[in-house]
Amino acid sequence: MQSAQTKLQAEFAKKAVANLPKSGKVTVIINQGMNAQATQVLTIALPKLMTGLNQGIAKKMQTVIQKNGISLNSSEWQSISNPIQSQMKIKNKIPEKSVSGTAPMIIVVLAWISSLIGSMLLWREHKKHSKNNKFSFALINSQIITGAVMTLIASLSIYFFSSVIFGLPITNVSTFLTILAFNVFIFYLLQTCVLDWLGFAGWPLIIVIWLLSAGTISYAPEMLSPLFRQGVYSWTPMRFSMDMFTNNLYIHGSSVTTQTDFIVLSLIGVVALGLIYLSSFLKRKEK
Repeated sequence: MQSAQTKLQAEFAKKAVANLPKSGKVTVIINQGMNAQATQVLTIALPKLMTGLNQGIAKKMQTVIQKNGISLNSSEWQSISNPIQSQMKIKNKIPEKSVSGTAPMIIVVLAWISSLIGSMLLWREHKKHSKNNKFSFALINSQIITGAVMTLIASLSIYFFSSVIFGLPITNVSTFLTILAFNVFIFYLLQTCVLDWLGFAGWPLIIVIWLLSAGTISYAPEMLSPLFRQGVYSWTPMRFSMDMFTNNLYIHGSSVTTQTDFIVLSLIGVVALGLIYLSSFLKRKEK
C-alpha cells in the first residue's frame, strides 16, 4: 500500500515538473502620499516579507522534487528557486521640499497656531467692550468679521512662508489657499467658542486638544493603539484638516475624500458658530 502511494506521488511530481508553471508575479503598490512614515516602514518590511514567502515556497517544492529523485535542468531549477517575482511601485510620490512628507501636518500646525493667537487677541480686545460681562450680538458679529480678516492675513502669511520662502510645490494655488483659509477659520471658530463660553479658563482645554491631536495625526491610523485611534484620532478636527491638505498636495483623484472632510469640518464650524451666539446669554464671572 505504501509503495503504491509512493509511486503515485512520484508520478504526480513528474507530471508537475513536466508542466512547470511560470513564476508568479506580484506587484506591491505603496501610496507614498498617504503617510510618509508608514511608507518608510512598508518599503523596508514588504521586500523582506516577499523574500521570506518566496524562499518558503521554493524550499517546499525543492524538498518534494529531491524526495522523489526527479532531475531538473538549470532553467527548471531557477524557476523552482524563484516561484514568485515581486516588484514595488510607488504611487503619489512625495515631491522634494515637502519636509519628508510632513508638509500637510506642518501646515495644519501653522493654521492652528495662527488661529489660536488670533482668537485669543480678538477675544481679549472684544471683552474690553463687553457690558455686564456679556458679549452682545454686535460684539459677536464683530468677532466673526475680524476673525475672517485675521483668517485671510494668516492664510496668505502661511502660503508665503511655505511656498515662497521654503519652496513647497503647490500645484493649484487658488485651491490650496481656499482650503487653508477654510481650515484656519474653522479653527478660529472652535477656539473662539471655547473662549466665549469659558473665558481664559478654557485656554488649558484648547492646549490639551492641540497636544492630543498633534501627537496622533502624524501617524497612520493603522499604526495607532486602539485607545488613541478611537479616543482621539476618530474625532479630532485636525485629522480632517490634514486629510484635506494631504489630498491637495500629494494625492490625485481624491475629490470624494476631500468633500467628506469639508462636510465634517463645515458641520463642526456651524455648531461652533451657533454656540458662540448662544454664549451671548451667558454671564461671565470674570472681570
